[in-house]
Amino acid sequence: MKLSDLLQFDNIIVQCHDNPDADALASGFGVYEYLRMNGKSPRLVYGGRNIIHKSNLVLMVDSLGISIEHVDFLDNPQMLVTVDCQYGGGNVTFFKAENVAVIDHHRVSGELPAMNRVMSYMGSCATIVWDMLREEGVEIKRKLATALYYGLYTDTGEFTEITHSLDRDLRDEADFDSTIVAKFRNANMSLEELDIAATALLGRDYIEEYRLAVVKAGACDPNVLGIISDIVLEVDAIDICMVFSVIKNGVKLSFRSCIKEVSASEMAQEVCRDIGSGGGHYYKAGGFIPMELLIDIYNVYCREKDVTPRFQYSSDGTHKRPSDSAIKSLLEERIFDYLNDITLAIK
Repeated sequence: MKLSDLLQFDNIIVQCHDNPDADALASGFGVYEYLRMNGKSPRLVYGGRNIIHKSNLVLMVDSLGISIEHVDFLDNPQMLVTVDCQYGGGNVTFFKAENVAVIDHHRVSGELPAMNRVMSYMGSCATIVWDMLREEGVEIKRKLATALYYGLYTDTGEFTEITHSLDRDLRDEADFDSTIVAKFRNANMSLEELDIAATALLGRDYIEEYRLAVVKAGACDPNVLGIISDIVLEVDAIDICMVFSVIKNGVKLSFRSCIKEVSASEMAQEVCRDIGSGGGHYYKAGGFIPMELLIDIYNVYCREKDVTPRFQYSSDGTHKRPSDSAIKSLLEERIFDYLNDITLAIK
């Protein structure tokens, strides 16, 4: 698939996943700008419950003039392009469309449409969009170059996880604004998010048998879970970590692994199997479990273990869900099952 393949359509929507990070914003911005350069009037959107509010992302949108909209409904567009995610995936709101295209760098999680550019070995989706723009002979202006550079920077652990030559080309050749990128770096967390991270780290569980850390974080932007995960993985005694946050409609998870025997993406899929969605890359992944499915599987778990269910109620007493400690027990059971299978396979 080439970007020019999209020009045959008129009503075009570019869609990021439901919790847009810097890479999703940059990728969407790149496709959006290409279409505008070629006389189209696209929209750049995302769905889901969460509005972009993380400090560096708000600054990125405002500083670079990224025209992104939060939407609850789309009226069957002629072409829907998902970026940094795959159509029908668990991390992106499903909207009907006459035609669909996918641009992504994650592992394939389902059937892809005929129009796609999925390169799972790339460090960022921004790299793919940058390369597609170069294929079309587009002069990448400074604001867009800055967005693409920052998307790669954030998705590759500040360039430490770059392995492909195209990622290195974007890092070395992009004409980015270093002053703006420095501002983004210095706005990565708010004081409130720092408090959430500090509290989460103090309460972590460590399972020496697996060199695994399990961390419960307070309600926060899903991207903060990734920051906590990255901090945890810097500890010399930890090779694997799972960070989770209980929110109103479910549980958001972040996974990390720094050993070849354990795939973070596989781990996310197994923990969320049959009750949610999970996936990502070999060393970094995420997942989400809806609360209604979590309640069902928790009741099954309690019956199988012959233990008394532990529930808590909302402040108005109208909604019941498993307690945070109960959710932690269930998640740990699932991750232990996965790691036990891995250990047996290695032996």
